[in-house]
Amino acid sequence: MMPGARDLTIAILWQGVYPWDVRIEKFIRALSAYKVLIICRARRGMSRHEVDGNVEIFRIGTLPFPFNPWWLMRCLHILNKNNVSLIIFRDLPVAWLGITAGILRGVPTIFDMAENYPAALVAYNRKRYKLIVSGNALLPRLYEKWAVNMSSRVIVVADEQKERLVKAGAPTEKIAAVLNTPCAEQTASCGASSARNNEKRFLYTGKIDAHRGVDVAVRAFAAIAEKYPFASLVIAGSGRDAEKLKVLSRQLGIKDRVHFSGWVSHDEVYRHIAASYACLIPHIVSEHTQTTLPNKLFDYMAMSKPIISSDMSPVKNIIFRYRCGLVFKSGDTAGLASQ
Repeated sequence: MMPGARDLTIAILWQGVYPWDVRIEKFIRALSAYKVLIICRARRGMSRHEVDGNVEIFRIGTLPFPFNPWWLMRCLHILNKNNVSLIIFRDLPVAWLGITAGILRGVPTIFDMAENYPAALVAYNRKRYKLIVSGNALLPRLYEKWAVNMSSRVIVVADEQKERLVKAGAPTEKIAAVLNTPCAEQTASCGASSARNNEKRFLYTGKIDAHRGVDVAVRAFAAIAEKYPFASLVIAGSGRDAEKLKVLSRQLGIKDRVHFSGWVSHDEVYRHIAASYACLIPHIVSEHTQTTLPNKLFDYMAMSKPIISSDMSPVKNIIFRYRCGLVFKSGDTAGLASQ
């Protein structure tokens, strides 16, 4: 620990509601020697200010959309009052707030780029993003380039993301790829495996949206269900396509063997993984998925579970490097079923 480290204060600017966020938890663990401020969005019924050990949470009532003057004023007040030495902002939607606050405060900023945000907006394909993503998300891409240039450092989660930014002109030494690996303590208490020997429980964890390819997993399971009478598919997560997939499982005659748990806590995710036979990452290949690594990949690996994934380059490269699973062509139901 560097001299006087406990006297330093680091602020994390987060666009969502805290708790809970897996990346912020990892930052808090990594910064345990420092005083950490979390400036985030408020939710009805939550306290606007909390203190938990070395972590102090400040919640602001409005949405942290770019160029929000109220957020900027509140952030500056909090930063100045606490003599903040470094600002980490997560993710692109709060880039202007983080960078502007850093300039006015006179401190360095770190852009925590958890994903290729412009490409993610295109992949989400939601009506509310229609204007923003016109022209292949030109405006978000220009905003991202400005944010990368203006930040002191950038953290990405995959080498492929770093390569993309460097090709766009960012200095390679400015960008660090930090993989989304879990803390060993989180998985140790769950045990390596608690699945019954005669049961083949396939598991998907995470959001249930069209670009996640969970429908491919449901259709593939239907193709093997008769051959493996003791097999089941567990979908642990929530999302706008969950109800559609429940209907699909009924139409395919497998509704009693496809189990939707809904949203579960991170600790509960590990218990689901421990009870599984094999774990799935069926995401559809796109610019978004070709430049990121999902948390679930490393969660599955940490629990020593075989992985069956679509052929997204970042995930495929990890699977081949560590020989921890199988890969099928994105969107190929028969290919997944054959694995």
